[in-house]
Amino acid sequence: MLKEIYCPQTFRVNKEYPIYLGRNILEQLVDKIKPFKPNKVFLVSDTNVSALYGSKVMGILSQNFETFMFTVPAGEGNKTFQQYISLCNKLISSGITKRSFIIIMGGGVVGNLAGFAASTIMRGIDFAHLPTTVMAQVDSTTGGKQAVNMPQGKNLLGLFNDPKFILIDTYFLHTLPQREFSCGFAECIKHALCQDEDFVNELFLKFNKEHRYSESDLLSIVERTIKLKIDLLKMDPKEINEGKILVYGHTIGHAVETLSHGKLNHGESISIGMIFAAKASVALGFADKSLILVHEKVLTKAGLPIRIPDYIQSDNIVTQLSYDKKLSPQIELILLRQIGEPQAHEGRIGYPFNKERVLELLLDQNTWDKELYLPH
Repeated sequence: MLKEIYCPQTFRVNKEYPIYLGRNILEQLVDKIKPFKPNKVFLVSDTNVSALYGSKVMGILSQNFETFMFTVPAGEGNKTFQQYISLCNKLISSGITKRSFIIIMGGGVVGNLAGFAASTIMRGIDFAHLPTTVMAQVDSTTGGKQAVNMPQGKNLLGLFNDPKFILIDTYFLHTLPQREFSCGFAECIKHALCQDEDFVNELFLKFNKEHRYSESDLLSIVERTIKLKIDLLKMDPKEINEGKILVYGHTIGHAVETLSHGKLNHGESISIGMIFAAKASVALGFADKSLILVHEKVLTKAGLPIRIPDYIQSDNIVTQLSYDKKLSPQIELILLRQIGEPQAHEGRIGYPFNKERVLELLLDQNTWDKELYLPH
């Protein structure tokens, strides 16, 4: 069964693009491309996903279009400007034109990298996402963000540009490693904590150590998360106020991810960032200690970390925050009053901090662990 959800376009008022959601709907990809009448179709994937699904998807596409496939190295460490230039060179050398169409198959890394390439070659080539991870299905492909990392930090070079459509087939998730399930579920938990207390309870009941889920459970989790994100994008597609909820846990999380040098993935880092945000909410008197306990309970059930590793120093985190693209001139954290209710400051979402206060909160982490957490 194919479901359709519509996401608002970032820069066009009252315009939307479709998100198609279902199980075993890959064969419908051709019908979704045909209205754009491409002269060529380019499939871009990463080395891991192309090994699993490249032949299958190329077989579907090549029966109807002149089709080419290119791969980029898998892993966050390859979401770089150098890989972006390399991919652009390959696409241009293969005769891509303004009438071509790009299908981006994979997780968040190739989605961001190839989306950035599609958005900038010849000032923009039509493209669509075929996400294959929980993270990409529930978060990174929706909202129009395309970017690559720089040595100083994550997503420092990028833009907003919407795909023509997203086709989400939960069939892809059956080969996903357990750690990647946990990674993607961090974004589901983020939306639940900020927007929907009932969803927090639902996720806690469904999560299991082996990450074995029924098709109905997977579809339910993915669909509910996407709809919560779209609710925010409808109010604030450029993340100026309400849309800032989308970066709950990301300010500290991105710094931790960068400083881990690949030891922590995005979801694991955001999990740590959300715990920090909950602690800050309690420290400032906006919430009671139960907020932290709820965070810990659902995040650990999903298999996610809740403490900053010992090899990452607090002062290095504060230094890394200087490169966060969202921060100017102060550090701003998204905080909660309670589950489902963000804290406002002077009528806007987000609370300003100076670096000294953030460092103080980071240094307090070990004390708070002893006071508030059950032993593991």
